[in-house]
Amino acid sequence: MSMLCRLTSASVEQVRELLKDPSYITRFLFGVPPPTIRSRLLALLTRSSPPEPRWLTTPASVHYDLEKAWDGVRFLLTGVTNCDADPFPGGFLAAGGQHIGTQDLGYGPARAFTPSEVLIINDYLAGQSPASLEARFDPVRFSSQHIYPSMIWHRERMHTIGWLVEHFVNLRQFIEAAAGRGDGVIIHLS
Repeated sequence: MSMLCRLTSASVEQVRELLKDPSYITRFLFGVPPPTIRSRLLALLTRSSPPEPRWLTTPASVHYDLEKAWDGVRFLLTGVTNCDADPFPGGFLAAGGQHIGTQDLGYGPARAFTPSEVLIINDYLAGQSPASLEARFDPVRFSSQHIYPSMIWHRERMHTIGWLVEHFVNLRQFIEAAAGRGDGVIIHLS
């Protein structure tokens, strides 16, 4: 089974409400499921259907799928093998933020970063360049440290570092846009 990382932008209100009531996290991240026949019948019989909170879908969230590259990018940023020891802000992909409840979304609960934390992450990422990440790439070290996905690091160097750098550049653009809007960010691994 793959370990995929997804980042989702969230307004100040959305972050606050999700931390207050984590039961909405799956609907926020994955969308509101279409009504079923059973839910329609129940709504007709009870003549009520609890409305979804407006904050759940407004403003619309923006997503970035870091896919399997998350651990390689994280390791290039921090050089730390133990995700739990990752320093903030460089280790934000695997640690930090506030847990949104306890629901396991595949590899633990989602984590929320406030807009002020996103600004710090943005400043940190802006100070990193693709060239500096390329200089830190060592496929032997990646394999020996079991950086996920561990079986790919011995492939052609340019292929794997190119893949990581492309995801880093896209991640930096996503965080920069979220910071520019004053948004927080929700991260989850599935």
